[in-house]
Amino acid sequence: TGNNRILRMDARGQLLATYTVAGDKAFSSPKGVFVDKNGYIYVADTNNKRIVKLTDSGELVATIVRPESDLISEDISFEPTKLMVCNNGLIYVIVGKEFMSITQDNEFMGYFGSEKIPFSLSNMLVNLFASDIQKQKLTKVQPSSYNNFALGADGLVYAVANKSTGQIKKITSVGENIYEEKFYGEYVYNQSNVLVPPNYADVAVDQNGIIFVCESNSRKIYQYDRKGNS
Repeated sequence: TGNNRILRMDARGQLLATYTVAGDKAFSSPKGVFVDKNGYIYVADTNNKRIVKLTDSGELVATIVRPESDLISEDISFEPTKLMVCNNGLIYVIVGKEFMSITQDNEFMGYFGSEKIPFSLSNMLVNLFASDIQKQKLTKVQPSSYNNFALGADGLVYAVANKSTGQIKKITSVGENIYEEKFYGEYVYNQSNVLVPPNYADVAVDQNGIIFVCESNSRKIYQYDRKGNS
């Protein structure tokens, strides 16, 4: 990301290729990359607000930008960070706090596994009785954001999110989480000696449904079974 490039390496870590441009535009803070079954490279070119599809030699095949849809809020900036492509070609991508699906033809298919905002009595009372000026000064309640995700062999999406409980998700094709909603991981002391909750940066799943999550604060990898047991 910081070097604005994509590196391609073999299993021993030997550098095979470096990609720095797509078409006539250089990458700008790319934060996600995925290679499909046909060898095409998809890059979440974050600051350029696009997804690009490349051949293994770096030739530009397609560019996907913000889709035209009334369902996408005007205040959402299309800055993709993580992405994966299903066998049918559908692209799953994290854009800010939203998790959406897009076709290869740049058609918006909908939000996917969106986090629900919990009910707040205080917010409801404020909306009922506060003045317009008071409402404008309040911080808008937003859903928790996804950090990363993976596609399992079972066709489900496995994701990790920033929230107090239920940080690990197993999402069906209709966007429903079927993994137990509970606290995962452990609190640890950071470099400032402050006790902090876990921050899951990435997730993977094997063919047996065993989930592996990378936790950045403790620098550990946690392993969970299909029922959420560690």
